[in-house]
Amino acid sequence: MEVKKVDHIGIAVKSLDEALPFYTDTLGLSCIGIETVESEQVRVAFLKVGDVKLELLEESVKTLWRTFFRFTTGVVNH
Repeated sequence: MEVKKVDHIGIAVKSLDEALPFYTDTLGLSCIGIETVESEQVRVAFLKVGDVKLELLEESVKTLWRTFFRFTTGVVNH
């Protein structure tokens, strides 16, 4: 199997408001949008890195994501 393209990478964060300045100001990435995904009850910020998007995922309410976010913040989600 050969990987030919990466569309996006998801990263779990505790707070978009706290995480975004690192990615935009420190790393110089552009935020191309923020939205709430109601079906997953998460807020997502989209950043552009060449042809790849980074998705920063913040839990918006207590959900099944709670355990994932509590133990894996700052690591790749998907």
